[in-house]
Amino acid sequence: MIMGSDVINDGMFLELNDITENNRIQILSAYFSDVDGIFTFWAYKEEIPFELVEIFVSEARRRLPPIKEK
Repeated sequence: MIMGSDVINDGMFLELNDITENNRIQILSAYFSDVDGIFTFWAYKEEIPFELVEIFVSEARRRLPPIKEK
């Protein structure tokens, strides 16, 4: 997984890639907009194990929104 900041669009993203010796293929991505607080999700393959999607969505939910101070 790769996590990054999108300064131009004011948000954060998380990507799941399949990396081999010679290639990197993006499988899933999620984007959290700081502007409106909305998540956007993309799948780049037709068949992805459901368990992998669940893990990825859980990680996106945990890692992307800003931490609210108590």
